[in-house]
Amino acid sequence: MKRKKDGAHPVKEDAFVWADSIAKFMMTGSDDKILMVKPDTFFDKVPHTEILQPNPPPGL
Repeated sequence: MKRKKDGAHPVKEDAFVWADSIAKFMMTGSDDKILMVKPDTFFDKVPHTEILQPNPPPGL
């Protein structure tokens, strides 16, 4: 697998291959098989995410 600069994480394309291999194992190779279906969404579209700022109670 090709890795990102940090040396630990795979590049996006190889991360998809890795995740697919885990899913395949879970469906066919594990003792307790799990039926999984690929999502019908595109991986390059990211849903809107709103990052909330912390709002601690007064006095903290």
